Amino acid sequence: MLKVFSARACAFPLIDAAKEFEILNKVKVQIDVCNRGCVKQYSEVTSDEGAPKAGQPETFLQEISRGENYDLVIGSAEYLLDDGEYLGLVLPDMRKTIGYRRSVLIVPKGNPKKIKTLEDCAKSGVKIGISLIDCLKGLWEDVSGRAMLIEPVRKNITLHVNGCIHLVDAVAAGKVDVAFGWNTFNELSPDLEIVELEEKYRIFRGTSIAALKFIKDKELGKKFIAFLTSGAGLEHYRKHGWVIPSK
Repeated sequence: MLKVFSARACAFPLIDAAKEFEILNKVKVQIDVCNRGCVKQYSEVTSDEGAPKAGQPETFLQEISRGENYDLVIGSAEYLLDDGEYLGLVLPDMRKTIGYRRSVLIVPKGNPKKIKTLEDCAKSGVKIGISLIDCLKGLWEDVSGRAMLIEPVRKNITLHVNGCIHLVDAVAAGKVDVAFGWNTFNELSPDLEIVELEEKYRIFRGTSIAALKFIKDKELGKKFIAFLTSGAGLEHYRKHGWVIPSK
């Protein structure tokens, strides 16, 4: 059996691919998703229009460092696995990039503020939400910096949360007018819409898989990594919106 830890927003294609791998190889693949801020609302919100801060949540790396029974990990951004390598958690020779997600703006269903461009985010009165951790950390700056709009966009940030799931929830609930996210987020809620950024403002971050130092069967782990990063495995990610470059 393989035990895989995944960021929650990256789990959909992984689950589909794992089912196919199980059938082909007659082996169980158990997938665990983050159980920290993803399900604990109180630990997620760090600011919400004057509400008290709720403290720091457990990070992605802190959670996998506790899980000594995990064999593999799906990283929602490459820098997270860089940190994992530095901490000795991730095996660098068993790490591969699966695909990419494209930066977009996410808005409540119906787009009540009529956000169409990045420049709209810099207008007076627009409420912006951002995540402080994991795959979305610093994304607003990377995107806004390409348009030299960091200052006006920053002044409109009214909500800080820890993690993409609660950012999606905040947008869907209309707590903000817009947030910075990924093109695959339309799968996370029926109550939001995707607004594409101009190509010159787009950022791409990798979704990757790696073995952890706790891995019990390296050969089986390598087989799953190879499956996920080629052929049928990649098709599951493409189907869910990941950008898979041509070889």
